[in-house]
Amino acid sequence: MADSGEAGKRDFRRGISSILKRVAAWLRTLALAPGSERGAVIAVGAAVTIVAVYLGSDLHSGLGVIPDMTLGLLAGVVGFLLSYWLVRLGLFVLRKLPPGYIAAAVAGFIAVMFFWSVSEEAVWYISIVIVLCEVLLGGVSYELFRGGWRTANTQKRVLLLSTLVLTLGLNTGFVYWYLHPGVDDYLLKIEPYQSPPAIDAPDPTLPGPYIVKTLFYGSGTDQRRSEFGENVDITTYTVNASSYVWLDGFKAKTRQWFWGFGPQEFPLNGRVWYPEGEGLFPLVLVVHGNHTMTDFSDPGYGYLGELLASRGYIVVSVDENFLNGYFSGRMSGENDARGWMLLKHLELWRQWSNDPASIFAGQVDLGNIALIGHSRGGEAVAQAASFNRLTHNPNNARIRWNFNFGILSVVAVAPVDQQYKPAGHPTVLTDVNYLVLQGAHDADVKTYYGFQQFQRVQYTNPETDLFKAGLYIYQANHSQFNSVWGNQDFGLPRGRYLNIKPLLAGEDQRQIALLYISAFLDTTLGGESAYLPLFQDYHNAGAWLPPTLYINQYQGAGYHPMTTFEEDYDVITTTVDGGRIKGVNLSRWKEKEMKSRTGKSQYNHAVEVGWNSKSARYSIVLPAGLGLDLDLDGGDYLVFNLADGRDYEEGEGLLDFNVILEDSNGEVTEVALSDVMELLPQFRVQITRLPGWERIKYKSPTEVVFQTFRIPLSSLQESNPRFESGLVVEIRFSFDLVEKGVIILDEVGFEIN
Repeated sequence: MADSGEAGKRDFRRGISSILKRVAAWLRTLALAPGSERGAVIAVGAAVTIVAVYLGSDLHSGLGVIPDMTLGLLAGVVGFLLSYWLVRLGLFVLRKLPPGYIAAAVAGFIAVMFFWSVSEEAVWYISIVIVLCEVLLGGVSYELFRGGWRTANTQKRVLLLSTLVLTLGLNTGFVYWYLHPGVDDYLLKIEPYQSPPAIDAPDPTLPGPYIVKTLFYGSGTDQRRSEFGENVDITTYTVNASSYVWLDGFKAKTRQWFWGFGPQEFPLNGRVWYPEGEGLFPLVLVVHGNHTMTDFSDPGYGYLGELLASRGYIVVSVDENFLNGYFSGRMSGENDARGWMLLKHLELWRQWSNDPASIFAGQVDLGNIALIGHSRGGEAVAQAASFNRLTHNPNNARIRWNFNFGILSVVAVAPVDQQYKPAGHPTVLTDVNYLVLQGAHDADVKTYYGFQQFQRVQYTNPETDLFKAGLYIYQANHSQFNSVWGNQDFGLPRGRYLNIKPLLAGEDQRQIALLYISAFLDTTLGGESAYLPLFQDYHNAGAWLPPTLYINQYQGAGYHPMTTFEEDYDVITTTVDGGRIKGVNLSRWKEKEMKSRTGKSQYNHAVEVGWNSKSARYSIVLPAGLGLDLDLDGGDYLVFNLADGRDYEEGEGLLDFNVILEDSNGEVTEVALSDVMELLPQFRVQITRLPGWERIKYKSPTEVVFQTFRIPLSSLQESNPRFESGLVVEIRFSFDLVEKGVIILDEVGFEIN
């Protein structure tokens, strides 16, 4: 019986072996003819070369488009051939597999990944599919071209034809996908607020009464830009920035070749728009951020210069392109140099204002200065405003400073934050007006970094009119705030991976910037208080704003916090001494550190409160006599920052609840949140068209952004005339209007006017 069992096993193994031999013989009849791997090599090599030439067109080396494409061609051909022969040599040494197909595939994959310039692992699978597709297309095409169709049996013809159709279809599909703008069906289905403006002043984006004149100042020796070279209107000196930036090796040599200068002789170049006529005009400096240095960024703020100059401002778009990225690499630690350079420009303007021979003699109001920065420039303007009051460089005290300009206002557009930290500390601004604008669809600055700087703006005198404000803009990206950067926040090819369909038109995005920046300068430098409500509540702009969704933040110097949730981790304590917090029937109650979209700290704490019963409430009990100490009256405001904490699903209603104040006499007054302003859900975004890359790079489709609510105490007193603001003892959030919800609450206090 044992012998019979062994014989059965042998017969089974022979049967399987026979079947496998027949399958192998059949597959050999379908195999591509010897030599067809040449087609694979040609197809993959051609694809790599086309990609390299395409990317070369976006190289911006400074030689011109045709030379750049030629460099791309050479890089593609040499890179592919080098990779191919190295791989083939390796396979030859191994002597295990026929080298042709595998060498072509691996070489093409290496080259495509190099040129595709995406390190995120989510894009690798695309490159694998592309290269394998070209290998099969090349091999099949080569065999058909060499007459393989005539000698092929029916099965092989089916295989050849189907492979050809499949690979051609995949190529066509990829080109279609690559050129497709994306999708916008995920956008929140909430109607934008569009009503007549509630501001008693003209539209601040309308041109003013002044004729606008322009000129250029610079070194006069610029070898790349005639406006700062032979055609410059005012010749300026250069400055030594070698203490702020460091370059060596290939990066230093290529930059020296392109610009003709290094950090020891940085030029002070600027394009100026100024009003014609006599007057003492406020001075506004605008500075760009990081971009390809050969694709000059400073002309992209002409829309600001033209408008503001017509309204009575001298506007300078500062050239700092030589601090930007290049194909040979970026500078190291240049961010503080960006801010320092702005102050060196202001030194020029101080000289011209005091020089009787200058066309700007007596024309510049150096006590009324604003700085506007975009991207890294948005951090640079904060650094400049901070450096302005220092006597020494915080990272090298051997360098003494003596700036002391009248910088009253700072505007940051989609800024980065803490790329430079003076002496290891985040930049703090004291007693300046601050405005930050941020797009929710920003692919480059991928979270609301400007809100971090917003929180670090401090006021020492509550009697002043100083304030800080922020505007978070749905469907706005990074690049369109600059008119020459286009609508893609990355260069090629990554820019084509972005989902650009939901974006606002560039003109609309810049219209938002024009509106807020013009109104901000008129308010803070021009003393036009009529525009202040624009920053306190974006609804007041009405139809001045393009139709999309907005969230705004505001805090004036007169803000007195009751609880900021920064004092400790005890959930019942308040910031103001003697207060306490109570919660009743809450389903969720915890104080927590706020995180960005990518999971990083926002350096802020808030309280998360949830409920599933209309009997739930959250109360802040105030110390006795606080209202009298603050001298609260009808001209003051109850203020707080609020965000919807739900994972919002389309079709859910907006959250609503009652805000209640109680005084020491037991008198109560209340207002529904929705009567003040709607609380929008967190803005959902889809920044890229690659789900894997989206998850790796941006982590979450939403992030918490706070809306500031300001409730005038006068309206609460009108609701109950017996209520006395000066006797207030409790702030209560009563969740009796909707059955369940989650909110995130921060910065509860009173604003004293």
